[in-house]
Amino acid sequence: MKEELPDSIATLASDDAAVRETEPQEGGTRAWLTVVGSALVYFASFGFMNSFGFFQDFYQANYLSNYPPSTMAFIGTLQISLMYVMGSVAGSLFDSYGLKWLYPVGALGCYGSLIGLSFSQKGAIWQQFLSQGVLFGLTVGFGVQPALAVAGQHFKQRRALAMGMVAAIRSSVASLGLYVPYYYIESYTTLYHPSAPIHSYLLPLINSASFFGRIVGGFLADRVGLLNLLYPMTFISGVFCLAIWLPADNVATIVAFVCLYGFSSGIFISVTPAAVAQISPNDRIGARIGAFFTLAAVATLIGTPIAGALVDENVDNGYRNVILFAGLTLSIGSVFILCSRIICEKDLRRKW
Repeated sequence: MKEELPDSIATLASDDAAVRETEPQEGGTRAWLTVVGSALVYFASFGFMNSFGFFQDFYQANYLSNYPPSTMAFIGTLQISLMYVMGSVAGSLFDSYGLKWLYPVGALGCYGSLIGLSFSQKGAIWQQFLSQGVLFGLTVGFGVQPALAVAGQHFKQRRALAMGMVAAIRSSVASLGLYVPYYYIESYTTLYHPSAPIHSYLLPLINSASFFGRIVGGFLADRVGLLNLLYPMTFISGVFCLAIWLPADNVATIVAFVCLYGFSSGIFISVTPAAVAQISPNDRIGARIGAFFTLAAVATLIGTPIAGALVDENVDNGYRNVILFAGLTLSIGSVFILCSRIICEKDLRRKW
């Protein structure tokens, strides 16, 4: 005769089975299709934001030539910072309601911002601020943050790789100088090497290198540990600025720097949110990532304009302080990340 389980045990068993059924499966076709879809969201959003150097070069040349570089850079950092700020809101909404309303709102807002930007008038910088900076930054967060969270829900053992792939198609101190080369490498090359045709290809090069860095970063993080990879690559990014970009006196060195920095900074960009997600429960991934990006928003907002204020095009080494700012903030940021790693696990040889 079959022995019946007590009611309490049977209830616990049924609840556990229900939880297993509602949790996303590890990997599989649907999971990787989610990664591909999320990657396309990142491709469109970060592709536009990371290409702001093109806009700044155009604005500085003729469209907004009466304004200093630091003011124009504030447009680009504003959209990234507002995206980070909206991450906490979008993350909480994602945890509660899913993607049903977030993606349509984000898509319509970004579409409207680009239409508004196309009608902006020469010399009216407030129009660029409102359309390209404020509206795009506020609404793109409704697509970017949920894209990262929904991909991470399908993975536990390989979450860093999955979320790194999402970032391939996208520590506060390090974020201060992270985007400085993305924004100023083209104007730097145009100033010191005006006859070189390569300056218009530098942003595609640095973004392409970042693409591969984000994928490789996720792949390596699953094997050596997130923080084990994050702090040395952040330090190396700072070293690239100080050891390659600072003394660069020819175009070949600049191209080498762009490729190396793009790769190492891509690892930073992909691994950092993955580290937050990996220590978060599935039902809180969105809120945790949003909270992290809100903190990073402050550093991103002020970092690049500070670098712009350090530019002095009237002297031979007018970008020296800009490069020092980027390199030192990344290097100092790596020390903070290393301290976090030691707090988590003192044995640096262990995967963490």
